[in-house]
Amino acid sequence: MYKFAISAFAFIALGAMPFSAISNTFDVVQTIQNNTAGFSGLDNPRTLRFNLQGTQAVAVSGDDNTLVTFALNENGLLFQDQHFQSSDTQPLLLTGASDAVFVNSNLILNTSFYDGALNVFAKDNAGKFNLVQSFSDEVPYKVVFDPTKNTSAQDTLGLFAPWKISLSDDKNDAFIPSYKSNTVTAFKITSANRVTWLGPIDGAEQTDMGGPVDVLVNKKVDELIVAGYEGDVITLWHQTNGTYAMKQRIVKNDSNLRALSKPQALASRPNFTIFYVAAAGSSSILVFERQQNGQYHLLQTIDASQVGKPLNGVSSILLDADGKRLYAASESSSGIAVFSVSATGKLTHIENFDDLINPLANISALAFMAKTNLLAVPLAKQDTIKILKIRK
Repeated sequence: MYKFAISAFAFIALGAMPFSAISNTFDVVQTIQNNTAGFSGLDNPRTLRFNLQGTQAVAVSGDDNTLVTFALNENGLLFQDQHFQSSDTQPLLLTGASDAVFVNSNLILNTSFYDGALNVFAKDNAGKFNLVQSFSDEVPYKVVFDPTKNTSAQDTLGLFAPWKISLSDDKNDAFIPSYKSNTVTAFKITSANRVTWLGPIDGAEQTDMGGPVDVLVNKKVDELIVAGYEGDVITLWHQTNGTYAMKQRIVKNDSNLRALSKPQALASRPNFTIFYVAAAGSSSILVFERQQNGQYHLLQTIDASQVGKPLNGVSSILLDADGKRLYAASESSSGIAVFSVSATGKLTHIENFDDLINPLANISALAFMAKTNLLAVPLAKQDTIKILKIRK
């Protein structure tokens, strides 16, 4: 996670060029680099995500304060389509843009860490995206992050320092973990592509979520798992009749959970029987298993001493579509670690892969193009995004 002085993230269309790697695991299909070959606004790329059809992509820049959309050319390579940037003359709420996701091919949601905002971009009749809604209390980030100031009265939306965006399977609900609001805020998405604020999941209780930065949503939207980065805590929530209540709190201080330090990213099986935690502070991946009573216990811990460089400060994890492989990477190191996933959910380290000439360093996110083996890898400090083809 950037230390709240956002570090950097970006694309060059080079075609399908294989690079030397530590293993024969991948080819670099495309490299997209900021201010090169028609690409711009990609200083410190935080993420790149595809739509369900794999025909469009969206990226955000934490330093350029931009949202950029892409389409595919006849060779299957991405080219820049639209560019939205916050500036003095065009004051969009994109300062410290931290995430963006397609709800569908006509609707994009975006969070901006420093502006404390959720933005909604929708396509018009000409097929172009436009900003149609913004949710923000518009409190200056210098005030929000000032430890001498109490901003709770100004925080009416629960969107101070929003990080990631998590959608329900049916794409009707969005959940936003906000680091400084210390909550997860729910939104409803209508069939007309309008977004409605529902409020923090903990309501007036103001439960300490430890500075949340990621959230998992199950299929029925009746269970949530929240990673609290600052508090070294995982909270689990159950919804009944529209109201969420915390059902379990997993904290670092528990005797066998010393590795639960700075949990930054989550992944899970669809049925929530197993979930995975990338703990940046301990350079570890923790595996939790659900018991018959519905409570979770620690099943496995794997750390950098067992795996190597990619787990140093691990901050991104990703399960493939069939749940048989887990990929892990770090914004403070280089390379990608690959694990096989057993039927019980346990991980076995298979290999690490990297580019020997141009290292896959400072990876800020990992995302697959739907139904393909193409992996988007933003390299934060290189202002670059690489599209990798993972060899089967």
